[in-house]
Amino acid sequence: MWLDQLSKKYQRAITRLDQIPDEELDNSRAGVLRALWFIGIWERSTASQRIKQLSGHPDAVSSAYSLFDYQIANDLGGDAAYQDLRARAWRRGIRLAERHGANHMGIDSKWVMEHPDWFVQSDYSPFPSYSFNGPDLSSDARVGLYLEDHYWNHSDAAVVFKRVDKWTGSETIFITANDGTSFSLGRYRPVELLTSRGGAKR
Repeated sequence: MWLDQLSKKYQRAITRLDQIPDEELDNSRAGVLRALWFIGIWERSTASQRIKQLSGHPDAVSSAYSLFDYQIANDLGGDAAYQDLRARAWRRGIRLAERHGANHMGIDSKWVMEHPDWFVQSDYSPFPSYSFNGPDLSSDARVGLYLEDHYWNHSDAAVVFKRVDKWTGSETIFITANDGTSFSLGRYRPVELLTSRGGAKR
C-alpha cells in the first residue's frame, strides 16, 4: 500500500524497497519518524491466493499473514533491496522493524513441506464428518494439501487441512487458524508450532 502511495506521489512506478526515494526518507526524518514497521514484506503463500480465487475473488492476492517463507518477497526486490533501504534509513537515524509471527506460515509454507513435525498434528480427523475432496492446493510435487470440504460449501470455517506425503502415502491432519471470521479466505495456516521444549506456541 505504501509503495502504491509513493508511486502516485512521485509519478513513477515504485514497486521495490530499494526504489523508495531518499527524499521520502529525508521527509520522514524531518517529521521525527524514528522507525518503519513493515507488514507484508515476507514471501507469501501461493495457496492463500488460490483459495481466494477459487472462492470467487479472481483479482485477490495472498494474505500478508499466510506466508510461504520468512524471506523478503521477491517482488519487493528480495533481501538485496531490503538491505539497500536499511542502509539508507540507518544513515538518517531511522530503524526498520518487521512483523514476525511463527504461526503465520501458510498451509503450503516451506515449514509445512519440509518440517511437518514442527506443528501439532493428528493421524485422524477431529470429526468423522470431515472430508477432503477439494482441489490440491500444493505447488510442490512431494506433498498434497487439501482443505476440509465444508469450507468450499460455506457450511463451516474448515479448521483443519490434510497433508498427504506423495512419496509415502501418509496422511496427516493439521489444525488451522483464521482471522476470527466465519470464512477467512486464504488465511489458513497451522496454528500450533511446537517448541524445542515440547510445548506449543499459539
